[in-house]
Amino acid sequence: MTEERGGRLPGYGNAPSAPGAEPRPPAERPVAVRVGIGAFMAALILGLVSSGVTLSDVDGIVAEVQAAAGAEVPESTARAAFWVGAGFGAVLVALEALVIRFAWTGRNWARVVLQVLGAVNVLGGLSGLTGPGATGSGFLGSLSVFITLISAVGLVALALRPASEWYRAEGERRRSSAR
Repeated sequence: MTEERGGRLPGYGNAPSAPGAEPRPPAERPVAVRVGIGAFMAALILGLVSSGVTLSDVDGIVAEVQAAAGAEVPESTARAAFWVGAGFGAVLVALEALVIRFAWTGRNWARVVLQVLGAVNVLGGLSGLTGPGATGSGFLGSLSVFITLISAVGLVALALRPASEWYRAEGERRRSSAR
């Protein structure tokens, strides 16, 4: 017997697949998912803008930390603490971007993580606006208000029924494809 290209014998086609073995294509994302994920992405980008503005005045922040500490805090210690905090923040931003990516691909656990982060962001934003030392006016204060509002939109959008049904269907599709 001679074999043709691809390891098939002449006159024989490909073996048939088992019924239902063909993976279903992903369903189209509903508007609620697109709006929710887009809102969280926009809040992440605005947060990066806010961080960039904050990083542009490292000396001012170090001076504020030294003044607020009460005790003598060396400038080098305050500066090191600032940069450690900035590095930790960068890691958190990268993790949030990764969670957003997983939520976009239909992972329900990532949607739940985004909802928790969104709730924390909204509650923190509201307490920052009304609590002691409220943000006040200015560019960073306005940015904080926009981030809080956008996070609320993302939180609500991902909680809507079409989003829940899509995430459930995507989970079932992945489970049936894995069998």
